[in-house]
Amino acid sequence: MDIGEIRKIREIEERLNRASWLIRHSLGDNRIKINCPICKKWGYLELKEVKVGNEKVTKWVCSNCNKIPF
Repeated sequence: MDIGEIRKIREIEERLNRASWLIRHSLGDNRIKINCPICKKWGYLELKEVKVGNEKVTKWVCSNCNKIPF
C-alpha cells in the first residue's frame, strides 16, 4: 500500500466517523426509535456514561440493553 492509498483510507475513516456521529446525535436528540442490532428490540438512544475497556466514557446506548449499538 502506498502513501496515497493510506491517505484515502484515513479520509474515508474520518468521513464515516463524522457521519455516524451525526446519525447517533440526530436519532438520540430527537428521540427517534431504533431497532437495536444487539437486543433486537425497539428503543431509543440515550447518552450515558458506560464502561469501555478500563475507562468510563459517555456514549449513545440502547435504552433497553444499555449497549453501544453502533
